[in-house]
Amino acid sequence: MRIGLLGGSFNPIHKGHIAIAKTAIAQAVVDQVWFLPSGNHPFKSGKELLTLSKRIELIKIAIGEIPQLKISKHDTNRKKPNYTSKLIKKLYKSYPEIRFYFIAGYDILEELPKWHNYNWLKKNVNFIIVNRPNIDKDKTSQMYSNNFSFIKMAPVDVSSSQIRDLVKNGEPISSLVPASIKDKIIEYYGN
Repeated sequence: MRIGLLGGSFNPIHKGHIAIAKTAIAQAVVDQVWFLPSGNHPFKSGKELLTLSKRIELIKIAIGEIPQLKISKHDTNRKKPNYTSKLIKKLYKSYPEIRFYFIAGYDILEELPKWHNYNWLKKNVNFIIVNRPNIDKDKTSQMYSNNFSFIKMAPVDVSSSQIRDLVKNGEPISSLVPASIKDKIIEYYGN
């Protein structure tokens, strides 16, 4: 089985995250996608995050009854930042029969060299990179090795920070988040 790992703070989850997961499955790159909300994101430690339990609640509701989408808590119980290399090693040890793919947007490519144990990741992890708005995919795809797969989808120009800002300003978010969680996002982020 091929599992796509979609990690992040999901602060909050939005239509872009779900579109990425569905695209990876629809293009037969993976069989399932596991959402991995981070308990302590290495690059976002100074930023205010909604509580982990509320972020998990929003993910569960948002992915609802789509059987190929799951939530995994492998990255949640950390008092200090968890690194992708450690997470992948742990997953391979726990599930040796599964082939894991780390899913990320094109915008993450510039950050990858800053990741902990980056050289190990480049050699040992399969990456699925999804296009994002305003990214020169030809330039970036030439920079990476054979374990990087690039998939195409209609870009969804949305970010979690954009949603939080809209909620704080009392502006509509219906086009950016699943209807099933819109009211809870307004409740959780509107204070």
